[in-house]
This record gives sequence, C-alpha cells and structure tokens, in this order.
Amino acid sequence: MTPHALQEHAEARDAAALEALISAEEAEGLDAAERWALAQSIAESPARKRELKTDGTIVYADLRMTIDGRSVDLDEACDIVIQRLTTGRHDEAEAIGRAMIAVLTRQIDSLLQQRRAG
Repeated sequence: MTPHALQEHAEARDAAALEALISAEEAEGLDAAERWALAQSIAESPARKRELKTDGTIVYADLRMTIDGRSVDLDEACDIVIQRLTTGRHDEAEAIGRAMIAVLTRQIDSLLQQRRAG
C-alpha cells in the first residue's frame, strides 16, 4: 500500500469511526461549549473510549500529559494510576485520572471540530 493510499485509508477509517460514535444530530449546529460538553461526555464514557481506542481514532501513546514533572503518554499514565491506587495514594490517582480525562476531552473536541469543518 502506498503512503498516500495508507493515509486515505486512515482518514476514511477515522471519519467512519467518528460517524459511528456521534450521530449527525449531535454534531449539527453545536457551539463550542456544546461541542466541549459532548467531547467530555465521550471522554468519561468507558464504552465510547474503548470504541475510539479499538478503531485507532485515539491512540493513548500519542497523547501526553505531565505527572510529577515528567511527560508521559496516557498508557503510562494508566499504569501510574494503578500503581498509586495499589499503594493507597487514592487522591493522587484521582487527580491523575481527572487530568487524563481533560487530555482526552481536548483530543475528542479537536476531532469533533475537524469533523465539522471537513
């Protein structure tokens, strides 16, 4: 597969995944605040996140955040949350989880904005 064909395939896959995830009625006419609220609801839904990860629309290894002064991807952040929970540092785990949701919300909002513009 040529690089151009691969890129077209990836774009078509991403567009189809977003279309399946969000009905046309939800995406039509949303202002920025409504789009953000939709992105946040998707980011907080385990089933919807799983769909986005499964089809490759969102790749945790590509999304970064800072924990304890160092940049980590969301896969590593998940591991850190588990480690904090197992060592009884629940407040820290919750704070990291909330920060992860914020990163996901920004990414999903960006995807929604691209979909609407495209």
